[in-house]
Amino acid sequence: MFADKKKRAKKAEKRKSVNKGSTKSSKKELKQKSSHKAAKEKSSQKDSSAKSKSSKTRSKNVEPRKRAIAIVGRHNSGKTTVIESVIRLLVDQGYDVASVKHQHHKSFEIDYPGKDSYRLREAGASEVVITSEERLARIQKLDHELECDEVVASMPGHDIIIVEGYRHSGLPTIEIMRQDNFADASIAEALLEGQPFDDNLMSHNAVAVITDMPTARHIAMLYQVPVFDLSDIKGVAAFIVDYLGVDD
Repeated sequence: MFADKKKRAKKAEKRKSVNKGSTKSSKKELKQKSSHKAAKEKSSQKDSSAKSKSSKTRSKNVEPRKRAIAIVGRHNSGKTTVIESVIRLLVDQGYDVASVKHQHHKSFEIDYPGKDSYRLREAGASEVVITSEERLARIQKLDHELECDEVVASMPGHDIIIVEGYRHSGLPTIEIMRQDNFADASIAEALLEGQPFDDNLMSHNAVAVITDMPTARHIAMLYQVPVFDLSDIKGVAAFIVDYLGVDD
């Protein structure tokens, strides 16, 4: 009987030892996982920092026009929505992106009555510059509309400049065409029927088409122009980076 008790005591001690070793092993594994996670996060931060740094240097000496591409489309084609999504994705990927929007209204306002800057402009200042620690805005009275080239030339140092509008700028152009836009549908049919190619129909500088129209997709394929679905923002962003040679 005493021998049985002794055997049971030894077994209990053995189980305790095994459990103790298992606990030590679990703690060791947990420590290793924690260390690995910390190293991974540090590496990710380092990569992010390096990417940000390279973004500041890779376009430093590049002529702005070589980093510019125009996205055009007719009224209600959804240009701004597409451009907004593309810019957000490119910035998330570490690129420095600038944008230009062509406004058809001659006297558009970004300043408001009652603001100091507005009062200075109303007093007769031909140019007002507003600055803070993080931002700068320049409001300048023009005696003629600037060409797209002039605007882009004033924006050096960016990886990518996305221009909204300026169909006749001569920049490489991505054309947006929507199925539910009557003007786009009519133009696509006209091109398919053999109507002469015209900048008012589709830009001569078109390098890609974004569309949900089978007709427009077919036209793009005929002209051997890359075509993307309206929802393929990743594809459009990757195309822009590649076409402009940003990573070269």
